[in-house]
Amino acid sequence: MINLDRLKRLIDLASDPRVAELEVNQDDFRLKITMDRTANAPVESSSKSASADLQHDPDSERFPLHAHSDSDIVIQSPLYGLFHATASPGQPAFVELSAHVSKGDTLGMVESMKLLHPIVAPHDGTITQILVQDEADIVANQPLFALRPE
Repeated sequence: MINLDRLKRLIDLASDPRVAELEVNQDDFRLKITMDRTANAPVESSSKSASADLQHDPDSERFPLHAHSDSDIVIQSPLYGLFHATASPGQPAFVELSAHVSKGDTLGMVESMKLLHPIVAPHDGTITQILVQDEADIVANQPLFALRPE
């Protein structure tokens, strides 16, 4: 385990504007800090650039989807956290592949800041893809399920 003083020094190191990413792996401790240094970059005011940005979806590159029907709805995580496919260890998953779900059914949970946030079906339909493993670390806007609405 890493001590608090070392963790504070690592965070201070990561806050240096010359550092874009810092990763530490030590025994059972893993820390990865990525800083977005583009936030203070000058903004280009070209209309061509602005329209290209509106059409480009960066999440499509970060989270490529397997082949799915155009009619499928991709259900994304609303926040960062740990994905839970079950209510508790040893219990069956909330949903299985090809399961029929009703609007409002719980598909999974995202644990963030010690709170559980349900991921619910937005429509009646069939689960066509499960895009994340149980106990996986996930980020905001990460695709979790594909649902074919009825």
